[in-house]
Parts: sequence; C-alpha cells; structure tokens
Amino acid sequence: MSNNFQGGASPRDYINEFNTVGQRRGLEVQYECTSTGPKNNELWTATLSLGGTTWTKGSAKTKREAKANAARDAIALVQNGY
Repeated sequence: MSNNFQGGASPRDYINEFNTVGQRRGLEVQYECTSTGPKNNELWTATLSLGGTTWTKGSAKTKREAKANAARDAIALVQNGY
C-alpha cells in the first residue's frame, strides 16, 4: 500500500480496527516489532500475524506507525475477501 500512516490524530485507528477483526474470527492478533538503524534515525518494522499466520508487514519511523501500517494493509486484505 502506498499511503503510510503518519503520527498524530488518525481518521482511523487501524490497530484497534484489525484487533476487532481478529476477535470476530476468534484468532489472536500479534505484532512483532524490530528496529534498524541508529537511535536518532530508527526504522521500525512490524510483522502482523493472525492466528499464528503472518499476514502483513509495515515500516515507519515509530513502532506505533509501523504497527498501524501493518494493520492498515491487513484491513485492505480483509476488504478484498481474504
């Protein structure tokens, strides 16, 4: 997906929205977050798993933004019938 979540107020809370998807399906949503680069210029990557299966990854300058990007992409998969 080309549009990245940028910090601050978001019109949608992708993380909570996708957590609700997991609850409806009776599956646990997990995020594994890692960072690379120096502390003053870290790049965070969040890997989103649903029920133990990796779905999407998101990257950003903060851990929360990376998780939101991964959740946003997972929501797009659900909307497309996955």
